[in-house]
Amino acid sequence: MKNTVITFEQLPQAIYSLTCEVQELRKLIEAAAPLPQAVEILDRKGAAKFLGISEQTIYQMGDKLPRRKRFGKLVFLKSELAEFIITGKKSKLWK
Repeated sequence: MKNTVITFEQLPQAIYSLTCEVQELRKLIEAAAPLPQAVEILDRKGAAKFLGISEQTIYQMGDKLPRRKRFGKLVFLKSELAEFIITGKKSKLWK
């Protein structure tokens, strides 16, 4: 980085130039590392709707579905259910 003395008359142009550079850097950073998507947690009813099955079938499938129990209630991660639909089995975390 070189030391450049900016006069008062050059200040608006220097600020504009810096603003453009910051915008370009922001675009590069956003393109390189997209923001992680929020984890969507579904209850029994939401999981049944997502899978297109009844709530009773959720219980009947037992441990076949990737699910967790939190505070005495069944919860499902939408991403894990989507993987289950695609592969037909739970991820290795559940085995």
